[in-house]
Amino acid sequence: MTRIWVFLTCVATAWLLAACRPQPAPELFSRGFGRGHTVYIGQDRQVQVYDVSRPDELRLITTWETPGRVRRIVTDGHRVYVVHWPSEESWDSNTGPPDGGVQLVNVSRPNEPRIEGYFTTHNLAEDVAVHGDVIFTSDWEHLYTVQWDTPQRPQEMSRLPQGSAALEVDENLLFGVWGGCSFRSGACQGGLWLADVSGEQQTPVSLSSFISELRPGYDVALLKTAGRQYALVAGRGLWVVDITDLTIPQEVAYVATTDGYYHARIVVKENIAVLASDAHIRVYDVSQPERPLEVGQMAWGSPPVDMMWANDSERVYLATWDGLSLVDVSDPQWPFLIASTPDVPIPPPQPTVTP
Repeated sequence: MTRIWVFLTCVATAWLLAACRPQPAPELFSRGFGRGHTVYIGQDRQVQVYDVSRPDELRLITTWETPGRVRRIVTDGHRVYVVHWPSEESWDSNTGPPDGGVQLVNVSRPNEPRIEGYFTTHNLAEDVAVHGDVIFTSDWEHLYTVQWDTPQRPQEMSRLPQGSAALEVDENLLFGVWGGCSFRSGACQGGLWLADVSGEQQTPVSLSSFISELRPGYDVALLKTAGRQYALVAGRGLWVVDITDLTIPQEVAYVATTDGYYHARIVVKENIAVLASDAHIRVYDVSQPERPLEVGQMAWGSPPVDMMWANDSERVYLATWDGLSLVDVSDPQWPFLIASTPDVPIPPPQPTVTP
C-alpha cells in the first residue's frame, strides 16, 4: 500500500508541475517569405515554391495559382499568407474586388500546398503582418484586423481608414508606410504611421504619423539601438525616422537616390541595411542611424517584390518580377549575385481547397 501511495503522490506532483510550468507563447512572426530551406515567391498569378538548401541551386518544387497578381507572402514554415490583387475579369468598380485579399495555405508539406482559408479585402490588397492568430492586412484604403485562429473562418475585428503599401509589427507596435510617385508628373508623396496593438482584441490604436517631404514610402523596417528605435523607410532613397517617442516621430536623416521612385524594398540586420530598387541594390552602414552611410552597391535590373535575410544573415533573398535571386552581402562594400532563377512557370498541381 505504501508503494501505491508513493506512486500516486509522484504522479500528482508531476502533473501539478506540468500544469504550473509556463507554457510557450504562440509564435509571433511578422515578415519573411521563407523558412528553413523553403522559399515562396509570387510570379504574377502564381506562387512558386523553391528548395534553397543549396545556395548555388534554387530548385523549383511546385506552384499554385492565385486569382490575381501576388503582392506579398509571409510564412512561419507551416502556414503561408498570400496577399494578392483580384482577377481582372472579376473586377467590378461598384462592389469592389470579390476575389482579392489574403489566402491562407497549409504548407506543412511544401510540395503539397493546401488552401485552408481566405479573407477578402474591399480594395487592392497590398501587405500583411502576422501576430500570432491575428493578422493585419492593408489595401489601398483600409487597415484590417483579422482574427484567424480557425483557418476556414477568418473574423474581421476592425477596419480603419488607413491604406498602406507596407506593414510591420514588433511586439505591441504596428507601423506602416504609404505613398507613391506619379508616372505622369513624377511628383511623390508618402508617410509613416504608428499604432498600438496591445489591447485584448489587438485593434490598432493610432499613436502618431509622419508625412515625408515629396517622397514615397514603399517599405519599412525597424532598427533598434541602445535606448532608441528607428523606422527605416525605402522610397526614392532611404529616410530614417526616430520613433523612440512613439507620439512624436522625427525624421533624422535622408539619403537621396536617383532610383526607387516606383519600387523599393528594405531589410535591416544589426548595423547593416540593404535597400533594393529596380536599378540598384545598395548597402548602408546604419551603426549611426542619424548618419547612414552607403558603403556598397551593385547594378540591378528587375523591380523588387520582396526581400528577406537568409538563414546565415550574410545573404538576402530577393523576389522580383523575374524570379528569385540570392545576393551575398557579407562584405558590405562588394555585394554580389550568388544565384538566380528565371521566371519559367511549370504546370501547377492545384492544392485542395477546403470549403
